[in-house]
Amino acid sequence: MRAVGIGWAAVAAWLAACAPAQPPADLVICLGGAPSSLDPQRGTSLIDQRVAGALFEGLFRMDGASVEPACAESWTVSPDGLLWTITLEDGLRWSDGRPLTAADFTTAWERLRAPATRGPYAGLLDVVAEAAATDERTLLVRLTQPDPVLPARLAQSALAPLPGADPDFSPGRLVGNGPFLVSGRCLGLSLRLVANPHYREAHPPARPRTLDLLVADSPTAMLNLFEGGEADWIPTVPLSLVGHLAQRPDFHQETTMGTVFLRAHTGAPPLDDIRVRRALSLALDRASMAGALLAGAAPAWRFTPPTAPDRGEAAGTKESAEEARALLQSAGGGDLPGITLQTSGDAEGRRLAEALQARWRAVLGLEVRIRVLDGRTLLANQREGRYQLSLSSWFADIPDASDFMEIWRTDSPNNRTGWASPVLDDLLDRARAASPEARPALLARAEAELLAGSAAVPLHFTVARHLVGPRTTYRPDPLGRHPLRLLEFAR
Repeated sequence: MRAVGIGWAAVAAWLAACAPAQPPADLVICLGGAPSSLDPQRGTSLIDQRVAGALFEGLFRMDGASVEPACAESWTVSPDGLLWTITLEDGLRWSDGRPLTAADFTTAWERLRAPATRGPYAGLLDVVAEAAATDERTLLVRLTQPDPVLPARLAQSALAPLPGADPDFSPGRLVGNGPFLVSGRCLGLSLRLVANPHYREAHPPARPRTLDLLVADSPTAMLNLFEGGEADWIPTVPLSLVGHLAQRPDFHQETTMGTVFLRAHTGAPPLDDIRVRRALSLALDRASMAGALLAGAAPAWRFTPPTAPDRGEAAGTKESAEEARALLQSAGGGDLPGITLQTSGDAEGRRLAEALQARWRAVLGLEVRIRVLDGRTLLANQREGRYQLSLSSWFADIPDASDFMEIWRTDSPNNRTGWASPVLDDLLDRARAASPEARPALLARAEAELLAGSAAVPLHFTVARHLVGPRTTYRPDPLGRHPLRLLEFAR
């Protein structure tokens, strides 16, 4: 989700007033919005993940879609796949110099699971029956069943260690173990990160030692900052300028492992009627919306992106204006309660919402209202069930098809639709324990169940569009995270 946009003049003025005595940072990166929290167990957006990954580091870490060891030096797995014995690197320290031990992982995981503090990613630990620190460097992790993607799961920021059960995450006091630490914050508008002197790896000469992370989220404001030399990297550009900017060598576009979709609240009339939900999906023309409307995004007839490993063969959702009209008529037609679609205020969200509105009007004779909200309110309304339809997106945390299905479990805090399917839950349980050969088919059957319920209606796969200046380099990242530790700085 994104914060409210601000203009370039306001950004420049605030930056000038923030810390005039500080020397300029090595690099200035626009985040595209404000992190919702510096607590790695609370954030859910790509912005949250990018910041958390700079401040905290788990047993493993992601490099694009690849998993590599981080705090873990070595590990062994029992023949039945249920017991992992993980040895930490020797000499790990927190950013304040204190030793980091295996108990810091168990403390963090207990906090994530605790009812009072249960974070949105507590489900990452569903397969963990027990975790125990047997000494300062040894962590025993016992699973309820084998997990083929456990290292990628342990690479998520929510499973990073914490320096206590109730840590302080305020800038200037936050203690982490990542490559950077927060040295200051400017009126909520920017964060300054500096190299962590106690990070487990030596700081390469090519890595920037100071980073300013700007919160400006308006594509136009960010473009002005970039063109004025005030920012070295911006994560999005105005949709109306994509055709022009695409001719430049500093423009980079890639399809990422994410899905934009409609989220339907199945407890809110008339969306409690599956015929209405199916009619809204059947009436769409995804190819036209994604191609022309969204500057080349790939249409999505399935929820799982084609680049996700273990995506089995499955029929996608259908499109049929005739069938959509018949279903809607059988559900009550013109006598249905009114429907409101909630969306964020960015250009893509508005444009997509207006295209959906026009399509439903033309095909179904249905007048759907649009309500534009800031990102925080949109997310809060989803979590609290204060919506009928909401534009949403899901970006892969784990580069695997299961990551796009696990969020639809009955008890998942990321479901937020009221829709529940014991069939899907069972298929996902079976997929966790399945052989590598059988797993893709089970995940595909779970996806077919999701599409049949029409509580999540896929629209298009996500596209990242960046402008990257000459002081750093661009590395493609299928997860769209672009870890700050991989930034290079031409001094």
